Amino acid sequence: MFIQNTFHWNDTVTMTRGDHAVKWGGEWRYIQDNSDFAVKRGGYQFFNIFDFAQDEPRAVTIMGIDPRSGQIVPNVRNFRFNEFGVFLQDDWKIRSNLTVNLGLRYEWFGRPGEVNNLLTNMIPGAGSTIFEQVKNATVGHVDQVVPNDNHDFGPRVGFAWDPRGDSKISVRGGYGIMYERLFNNSITNIRFNPPFYSFAVANPVQVPSQAGIPIAYGPMNPDGTFRNEPPSITGDDKNIGVTPGLPVFGNIIGWNPAFGTSQHGLIGWNSDYIALWNVPFDRTSVFGTAMLERRTIHADEPLEEKLAKYPGSDAHEFGIQTQLVTPLLRQGEPIGTLVVHRRALRSFTAGQIRLLETFADQAVIAIQNTRLFGELQERNQELQQSNRQVTAA
Repeated sequence: MFIQNTFHWNDTVTMTRGDHAVKWGGEWRYIQDNSDFAVKRGGYQFFNIFDFAQDEPRAVTIMGIDPRSGQIVPNVRNFRFNEFGVFLQDDWKIRSNLTVNLGLRYEWFGRPGEVNNLLTNMIPGAGSTIFEQVKNATVGHVDQVVPNDNHDFGPRVGFAWDPRGDSKISVRGGYGIMYERLFNNSITNIRFNPPFYSFAVANPVQVPSQAGIPIAYGPMNPDGTFRNEPPSITGDDKNIGVTPGLPVFGNIIGWNPAFGTSQHGLIGWNSDYIALWNVPFDRTSVFGTAMLERRTIHADEPLEEKLAKYPGSDAHEFGIQTQLVTPLLRQGEPIGTLVVHRRALRSFTAGQIRLLETFADQAVIAIQNTRLFGELQERNQELQQSNRQVTAA
């Protein structure tokens, strides 16, 4: 059962002074994540139908228990998150046909707390590498899963330019860094960690604590012979090769506290952020060339030749090796592009190119029809308003 409540406040102020339209504002969120996520039905595996008939499983997996008692219990957690952000932006109209956007945003995503102080984590041990630290790690109660990250500043810059000054074509560009909060599930799954909860797994394994000796969980012995003892989760441990008192091991979910904004567990990455930019409208890119020359561009050259022809192209950075770009032309003027690409260096066929050009023509017609329909709706509304005024008079 999951009950999530989000309290959200935000406000924005706009001020226009001369050629500047300045905006500033902020927002705050308080999130309650109350839930009981208990796994009360384990997964049972059998070697064959005969073992199933005798109730002799070879393994029990994902059985949620409290490792302190070995009992199947609720797994209630009440997580809390605090987050806020502030921004300042200036839309500066430098000339009648050129506007520049400048801005800065600051984000703060508070790390979770738990009402009943039930936070757990993997605690890295000694070691010069992350692998050694994991090998020597322990798992237990912690005051915080990861520290707060106080350095999430996101600059924004952009422009809008009408090169001819006739409102028929617009060139836009921009760049910004946007930070993303960690989705709740990436943090709240620590609820399955010891010492308060665990997924118990009884399965044939070899573990270092037994010096590599096979541990038999279930009706099969290490030598391949069978026995009539099901795996034990509570009570006396009868599994062959297991030292008396050694518990059944479960899962461990660990966050490296050295990387407070990691969304990739033990891998130390910086805060998840998204860098956005627009394609330059010039002949240094495949898109710009297609629009300026008003023709389909089939970029299927090897990388060295492609960069020599289109030095502004960055498609290869995303694994794209073949591009097909056709402009959307309305009355001979470009209004956009239609693009398909391949991650392999393989040319498109003549039929595929014609098909894309047909799609582009149909897209322009659809866009034009949508615009005309909007203008017609607006005109009808004006006529209806005029009729109402005449009737009232």
